[in-house]
Amino acid sequence: MRLLSPTGKPIGGAKVHVDLQYGYVVDPTGSTPLIQWYDFSQAEAVTGGDGRATASLPIDLGYLGITSIDSTKAVQILATYDGAPGVYPRHASTPVTVTFGS
Repeated sequence: MRLLSPTGKPIGGAKVHVDLQYGYVVDPTGSTPLIQWYDFSQAEAVTGGDGRATASLPIDLGYLGITSIDSTKAVQILATYDGAPGVYPRHASTPVTVTFGS
């Protein structure tokens, strides 16, 4: 994901909040399941000249009692930019695949 200005140019030096979110499917019988997201890890990062930011998020799903991910659960990364004069706040998310090892 890249943070771009309204004219499409990369925004460098911008603070971005990066959240690791865990979600439960609220209605698994619906055609479009609703997911209730919970933040359980957040980091801040600053974009480079190319509009990209990198953050390290601690992940300890076992601490939360999460030992498997099935069709009723999901994990995603959410990136949030709070905005600036002339630039509205932006949000972007992407799903994450979690694999449990022995």
